[in-house]
Amino acid sequence: MNKKYKKYKFPDIDVYRFEFFLLDSNMYFLYENESALIVDPHLSDDLILLLEEKKIKDVTVLLTHEHPDHTSGVNYIQKNYKTCIICEENCSESISEEKNNRPTLISFILSEKDKLEGTDILSKVPMYYRPYICKADIIFKEKLKYTWNKHDLIFFHTPGHSKGSVCITLDDFFVFTGDSLCENLPVITRFKGVR
Repeated sequence: MNKKYKKYKFPDIDVYRFEFFLLDSNMYFLYENESALIVDPHLSDDLILLLEEKKIKDVTVLLTHEHPDHTSGVNYIQKNYKTCIICEENCSESISEEKNNRPTLISFILSEKDKLEGTDILSKVPMYYRPYICKADIIFKEKLKYTWNKHDLIFFHTPGHSKGSVCITLDDFFVFTGDSLCENLPVITRFKGVR
């Protein structure tokens, strides 16, 4: 895995954004004291090093939806840290079944990307995606308010991209949208180089 994250400094907290090179999916890491908040975890050596460097003892995982490129790192975190996973009910049901946590669609997308760009990224899929199941700790239907280290999180069920899609606000300052589309913002809905 290559080192690929950016750190953003805000008045009250630092936010680290990790990009999963297979699909350009984003994962976010925030921490205070020995507690971390991770949004949409994927497998990352850099995240593991950061968790160790910051001496993290417990992790709260927020899932914006149930697709494997947004959940593939959950089991590593659960295995190695005291963890609380929060997600919407449809997301919870999906991640609890192995058949939904296989890289079928991801493999198709990467196969097409390899054809278009002359790469061989698909061959790396078995290293990062093996079928798995996850279990959520806090499950909600339409809306959830949750406090993490005195920070206010509000989850809004926003189905469309998937049945379990949510948008999550943090202190009315950040919004984590997962793969949800945002009105009036440009969206790429095709492969790079395809018109």
